[in-house]
Amino acid sequence: MGDVQVPDTISTATKTTSEENSGESSKGSNSNQHKCAVCSSFATKCCTGCRDIHYCSQEHQKQDWTRHKMQCSPFILKTSTVFGRHFVASRKLKGTSLILEELPAFCAPRGMVDDFETPLCLSCCSVINELPIDQVGKCSKCGWPVCSLMCEKNDYHSKNECEIFFKSKLAFYPPGYSVYELYKVIEVIRGLLIKDKKPETWKKIMDLQYQTELGSKTLFDDLKSVRKDFKVEDLGTDGEWNRILGVMNVNNFTMAGPRATPSISYEAFLFLKTSMFAHSCAPNCWWGITIFPEFKITVYAAEDIQKGDIITLPYTYLYSAFGTHMRIEFLKRNGDYICRCIRCVTKAELGSYASALKCFNCESGYILPESPTDSNSEWKCEDEECKSVLESRVFDSRIEYLIKKLEDCETVPELHKYIEDNKDVTLHANHWLITEAMETICKGEPSESGSSSEALAEKDKLIQYCEHILKVKNIVAPGISLERGRCYSH
Repeated sequence: MGDVQVPDTISTATKTTSEENSGESSKGSNSNQHKCAVCSSFATKCCTGCRDIHYCSQEHQKQDWTRHKMQCSPFILKTSTVFGRHFVASRKLKGTSLILEELPAFCAPRGMVDDFETPLCLSCCSVINELPIDQVGKCSKCGWPVCSLMCEKNDYHSKNECEIFFKSKLAFYPPGYSVYELYKVIEVIRGLLIKDKKPETWKKIMDLQYQTELGSKTLFDDLKSVRKDFKVEDLGTDGEWNRILGVMNVNNFTMAGPRATPSISYEAFLFLKTSMFAHSCAPNCWWGITIFPEFKITVYAAEDIQKGDIITLPYTYLYSAFGTHMRIEFLKRNGDYICRCIRCVTKAELGSYASALKCFNCESGYILPESPTDSNSEWKCEDEECKSVLESRVFDSRIEYLIKKLEDCETVPELHKYIEDNKDVTLHANHWLITEAMETICKGEPSESGSSSEALAEKDKLIQYCEHILKVKNIVAPGISLERGRCYSH
């Protein structure tokens, strides 16, 4: 943040309630309680960059900037009917600039593995798959899965469920629960233990949104039985269990893939501030989380953000490559909300046409959804002279067929043929299934067989594919984004 311009000052009387809540809130709203950060005299002005520090004059604010700029928050909290509580830029932010760094309030493994034959380490969240189940790494105290002595001693496990399961002698794993359900219980236990360990953090967790317009998702129909089976009847109330489940459902960040170890890890995190950034499928910010044991999230600007712009990021990277219908359905199913970001509400996805089918009637137009956020929407040809209509069930069956055809491609030649058969034939050239096929080819190892001219032709084809993918990503994931970075790594 070194060369950030000095923000203006604003009278403390003009601060709104939502702005005062943007960071560490002031003690009360009476400006008489504010003191100048330089001279400690009565302060009537505050920094417009963070609204968190006060001055008696603009001169003292400029004098203090060398010190304060390292802590000055680049965003303030706002509230709207569409986004709820969200952050907006308090000053112009350059692309690649750091927005926020934050440690999790708590985290837990996310049960995305198929069965208990490959359990997740309760500290680093990695899949433990090198040993058979009867020899798998186990905590010497409670007997639950950990992958190393370091993970056994780490506070994520040793200061949470380990103590509880050791005292209750609960063996891994209680029968009758899916892998996903078991690790959700671990997640809730860790969240509930914060109530006594860190009361201030607990208050902030309870202040987070825990249900959406679609209501509150209920994972467990009978919490009393769950608590009895896991021998935690005395930990929290049914209401608190449902509250933590709701908070994590609405606010969690997930990571999946090889990270801390060569093994794949599946992690779920709760970040108190980062969770209040607005979600977008075409975000102006991107994020990354460091590996175990720190698990710190870093949010940075993907492109220039103007003062007053809503700061947006994707809550998960799992669905960003899909077309609107699939993204919205996944987010509804797993996040319990309907996305209404700028990409999802535009028929052509910001002009990318990433979900468009070639019109079966006029063959010159493309079929787009009449109401993009409605999974039952009709799809209509954009050509003014055609206006052919597809019912949602017909559209869904066509896409399911094309997805299955892509999944059946086992070789690079088959993928090439899939692209040739469908690009600008059944699908728009930018359709997500086309870019998915291209990315699959680009990620693979180059062929070593054939003549030098064949090898050169193959490289030329790969370059064409990468350029095409980048053209699409420049629309839906502009700036310094993970999706564009993946393409450059090919």
